[in-house]
Amino acid sequence: MPGRIPWERMSGEEIETIVAIYVCRTRPNAQRFRPSQGDGGIDILVENDDGTYDVYQVKKFATSLRSSQKRQIAESWKAVQEYVSEHKWVLKNWYLVLPLDPTPQNKDGSIGKQLMMRALSVTGLV
Repeated sequence: MPGRIPWERMSGEEIETIVAIYVCRTRPNAQRFRPSQGDGGIDILVENDDGTYDVYQVKKFATSLRSSQKRQIAESWKAVQEYVSEHKWVLKNWYLVLPLDPTPQNKDGSIGKQLMMRALSVTGLV
């Protein structure tokens, strides 16, 4: 397939860099963070004009999600909730970014439903 990005051959750092470049170009207040202990799973942070925050969590998962990867996603969601609470921030949006076109099972499976509901509740859509 011409023009297809070979995500599955890229490192997590490369994928995160590509996503960060895009987000920072489209969201001028965006700031990329280097991974570190206790970073709350925040890869890219955007402070919104209203003082709330949007968080981007980038994962390398480029193929169908395995149970261990779903657990990592759930742990990332928990980590960002704890970090935001500790820092007394108001989280407006949490974006899980994957170089993956989801299957119906990824989208509608238990973890997908839970995370989608959490993401929607954070954005105030439910």
